[in-house]
Amino acid sequence: WVERMPLSIVDGATRLKTIGPLGRLLDRWYGTGRVDALDHAGRVVLEAGAQLGAIMSFESPLASKRTVVVMTAGDSERFGDVAESLLEPGDRQFVRGDLVLLNGDEINHYRLSDQYAVGSLPLWTWLRYTLSQQPWWLLIVILLVALLIAAALYVVLRRMAAARHAGQ
Repeated sequence: WVERMPLSIVDGATRLKTIGPLGRLLDRWYGTGRVDALDHAGRVVLEAGAQLGAIMSFESPLASKRTVVVMTAGDSERFGDVAESLLEPGDRQFVRGDLVLLNGDEINHYRLSDQYAVGSLPLWTWLRYTLSQQPWWLLIVILLVALLIAAALYVVLRRMAAARHAGQ
């Protein structure tokens, strides 16, 4: 599963997943910031050396919509610190994204790959989430609501005008 992991530590060698030229171009076009995040993660990996600890998550290659979470460290002593970061309330808030790097007391989190949804949301929560992630849908909804209000006002005002003309 190493090819799916954002970071691998094999035989003491730490490797970050790289982004190809097309991926770098798309990153710049869409402004996702993955290239910059990957560069920063590379600096953290180099700085930490054997003291590096990591928590990674990625979609399971065995079943879609299933998440694999991997905790690893450069040495066995550091592995305890990685596990403890999930228990400490002050540290737990920084454990997000698909790669979390622990270097001493410093915790860095990154989102390096595409997200996928697991489970379902209630209708109103789903609607709010969708509109926050894709603002152009909000524009369409606003235009439709404005159109409905305008149509309702048109009908009401026409009836009022017809009643006024009939009363003369």
